[in-house]
Amino acid sequence: MSRFAPPLPQDLSPTQQRLYGQIVTRIGRDSPRIDAEGRLDHALSLRFLSPEIGIAMEGMIGSVAQHLSLTDRCREIAILATAYHERSTYESAAHERIARGLGFSDDELRAVARGDADALAAPVERLTLAVATSLLETNGISDDLYVAAGHQVEERGLYEIAAVVGFYRFVATQLSVFEVAAPNHGTGDDE
Repeated sequence: MSRFAPPLPQDLSPTQQRLYGQIVTRIGRDSPRIDAEGRLDHALSLRFLSPEIGIAMEGMIGSVAQHLSLTDRCREIAILATAYHERSTYESAAHERIARGLGFSDDELRAVARGDADALAAPVERLTLAVATSLLETNGISDDLYVAAGHQVEERGLYEIAAVVGFYRFVATQLSVFEVAAPNHGTGDDE
């Protein structure tokens, strides 16, 4: 049970209503993340606690979803590595569904959970997991990993991996503080 109850749309302030509109536009009005009374699920509703930050988060989610030079699979590797490291059941469940839709096998998901970059086939995916794991475990990367990243994903890709890990660590912390459990709906929405 979450420590936070999602508000009804009619109870939202004007700034919260603006945020609500942005979220609904992104996920769609028929999303299982919206209940019959129009309330968003717990993970999305947390943003109403500070709608200005929530609006900024929506912008970041849009950037992560649409403007990365990384492949979708690399994005999900970085997100899942973060979710597993932070023990975020919500993020893990939501992004395992997305990863499976991108063709991840159970073995690949287990490798990401273990931080076992060598178990992944594609060199860029191995690199992504190695960078994400290093960031999560040491808050940095070695010179050798930096050079390897420069050859595989260039500085832009390295920056994006760090941004994805940092953002999803931020999300995992919020979900943890408010005890938001794994979703029970069948959505593949990015979160």
